[in-house]
Amino acid sequence: MADWNSDFEARLAEGSAGYLEEQAFLDLIDKYLEGGLWAEALLAVREALRQHPFSIELMCSHATALLEMDRAEDALEVLRHAAGMAPGESDVTFLQVETLIELGRVADAEHLLAPFLGKGNPEDLADAWYFQSLIEEQRDAWSTMHRCLEKAVRHNTRFPEALERLWLSTEMLGNYEESILFYREIIDQDPYSWQVWYNLGHAHACTEDYAQAAEAFEYACIIEDSYEHAWRDQGEMRLQLGQTGEAIECFLAALERSDDRDAELLTRLGEAWEKQGNRDNAFACFREVIEKNTAHDEAHYRLGGLYFLEGRLEEAVFHLEAAINHQNEREEYFVALAEVYFRQGFLAQAEMCLHRALELAPEQSGYWLQYASFLLQNGSLEEALDILDSAITQQRSPQLDYARIACLFRLGKRQEACQSLCLQLAEDYHAHQTMFDLAPELSSDPDVISLVRAFRIEG
Repeated sequence: MADWNSDFEARLAEGSAGYLEEQAFLDLIDKYLEGGLWAEALLAVREALRQHPFSIELMCSHATALLEMDRAEDALEVLRHAAGMAPGESDVTFLQVETLIELGRVADAEHLLAPFLGKGNPEDLADAWYFQSLIEEQRDAWSTMHRCLEKAVRHNTRFPEALERLWLSTEMLGNYEESILFYREIIDQDPYSWQVWYNLGHAHACTEDYAQAAEAFEYACIIEDSYEHAWRDQGEMRLQLGQTGEAIECFLAALERSDDRDAELLTRLGEAWEKQGNRDNAFACFREVIEKNTAHDEAHYRLGGLYFLEGRLEEAVFHLEAAINHQNEREEYFVALAEVYFRQGFLAQAEMCLHRALELAPEQSGYWLQYASFLLQNGSLEEALDILDSAITQQRSPQLDYARIACLFRLGKRQEACQSLCLQLAEDYHAHQTMFDLAPELSSDPDVISLVRAFRIEG
């Protein structure tokens, strides 16, 4: 903004503004609109129209300010006047359409929009199909809305609002494979549209093709180096792929481009450092998160895990209990705390935590197995058998079946155990190590060894 800006604004507020060129007014009004200063924008536009009463652009700015102030009817009146002065002007018509949609008058909006859907320059066609998508959204016609947005992007491959809404509609419809084909087609048309690459990355991530997702996000970063979220999302994919070094580089790049040291981003960076084996850097990240937000449950959880690995059990308990106090619906928090309690010899507390984890995630066979293992180690054999029977009725898992067999052997029910072992070895031979993990003495039991060898030969 020019040097005259502050002086002019002061005079404008006093009602004594002098003459100003139309473009200078437009720049000033845009500044107000971008800053959310609606009243100031309205004051400036009124003075501008007093000096430039036939400016269609200023009339559009006037309508925009009124729309932002929830004065849609007043905006529509301004636009009617503008349309009378410039019939068929696309900017005026599109603002009228937007205002009518805001008022819920979709039939009127569609009538105005119809002539712009079949002809015009690419930018106008893109805008027209974008506004048609808003009309379809009002009707809850999600598939039609999606197709309209695709048409908008075909006409303008760098249309940020259309691309943002296109991804939202993709998530709503779940048509990820179809979207991948569409984005590939657009990239062939315009390989430097970073936002298309970014959307493509999300589509691949939703199909769990993390390598392709990482590559798409990488292209988005190359084209638009300053976009923090592309770096962050690429880091997530690298982490999924076990590429911890690359993930760290991406998260650090995202931090450099963020306005503040975002707690979620720091947590993900800390996790990457932890997976790389750099505990000092991981500790530093998680501690910084907690300094910024003492209620950040995941940072407490990860700090608790690090302290557990270092044998600092009291600190581990402190942070894991803090994680649970702030978020008591994450089963992995209870499992981690159970492990610490078990190491400390607090068996009742450990059992209580494992029981709560199973309440939260009964579908997780690993938790049932962990609970049964805990009971077996502490001699609660009948209780362990009951737990495994309950687990097996809810889901099929060969590991659970082998755990039950180990429990039967421990209880002295050899005939039932051997019969079950024969059936299970025939059904899933490769998971039998679970039985030896839970009951190591079976690895030297002649009956068990002969059965395992017999089925290995047959296999």
